[in-house]
Amino acid sequence: MINKNKGGKFSQEGLRSAWKRPMLKMEQEYVSIERIFTVHDIKAKRISDFDRTLAEEQQYSGHMTMAK
Repeated sequence: MINKNKGGKFSQEGLRSAWKRPMLKMEQEYVSIERIFTVHDIKAKRISDFDRTLAEEQQYSGHMTMAK
């Protein structure tokens, strides 16, 4: 979960806005980067670093069944 500086949850639009600022800065400072990162990319990276069984990784990622 990502919280505001003073606590509490971001709204969907608030999170989008908070995410957009560093992405725009990155685009300006690292023009050679071809891809913009998403919040989903961070989740995927964290799950790929999770040193557990496949079933535990899927549960941690929010998947309800092994099929997802």
